[in-house]
Amino acid sequence: MQNALNQSIISLDANSFKDPKSHPLQLSFILQSTLNLYELMKRFHQELKNLVNYQSFNYHHAESKNKFEVGKLQYYQARYQLKIENTSLGEIVLSKNIAFTQEEIHTLENILVFLLMPLRNALAYEHAIRLSMIDPLTHLCNRQAFDMTLQREIEFAKRHQNNLSLLIVDIDFFKQINDTYGHQAGDLVLVEFAERLRQIHRQSDMIFRYGGEEFTLILAHTEHKGAVQVAERICQKTAEIPFIIKQRNVTITVSIGVSTHQGAESNQKLFSRADIALYTAKAAGRNQVKCSN
Repeated sequence: MQNALNQSIISLDANSFKDPKSHPLQLSFILQSTLNLYELMKRFHQELKNLVNYQSFNYHHAESKNKFEVGKLQYYQARYQLKIENTSLGEIVLSKNIAFTQEEIHTLENILVFLLMPLRNALAYEHAIRLSMIDPLTHLCNRQAFDMTLQREIEFAKRHQNNLSLLIVDIDFFKQINDTYGHQAGDLVLVEFAERLRQIHRQSDMIFRYGGEEFTLILAHTEHKGAVQVAERICQKTAEIPFIIKQRNVTITVSIGVSTHQGAESNQKLFSRADIALYTAKAAGRNQVKCSN
């Protein structure tokens, strides 16, 4: 069974809401009280279960790659494309092992309309947050995103006893590039270097522009030896292919500090150790990798 939900053809019927806890006004308040997309879908699922019997609930928004899934997909499905005017809000699929009744479909379509505006607001809010965490020059994630991601990945590594490593990468003598060729040329170097990092990094690595000419990489599931190998590859690939600056081939190198998470240490401590290793690499002559103790 497939149904298309379009705001212009949905009618509201308060009599469809049998459970007083799920009265439309109460439901509207519940859904409008959060801008967190996951929390919104969780609340909607909990309220919907009071009204319609189903075994799985799946929400997917292709553009933002958001998903919320509960239960295993069954044979009989009610599928809804959620839209406001021409804006897609994603798809909801409910399923169970027996067919949905007309009364269930009627109730479902009536209650889905209360999700549209809160869902649009939650998607817009998430989009704004995501944009605020992107560096406008390199289109890498920025320092704010790095701080949040490092904290999350450390907590995950502690919980599952996984390896986690951190690289801090600094472009050597970047001030000289700006002074010699101009700040616009320096910006082009940053963009080119960010693109090289994208090409070099492994799929599981997370890259950030930390600020200025400093970049960071969070290496999930990576022990010390593996992190050093990644860092040395970045050093090598950066130096071996000249950057073209104002029609000149210019060799640019990087210095890298490496730290691997130890026990219960904090994100600040992990970063501090990598930062100290970076400055050790610079003091030793640059264009090299140094590791923290």
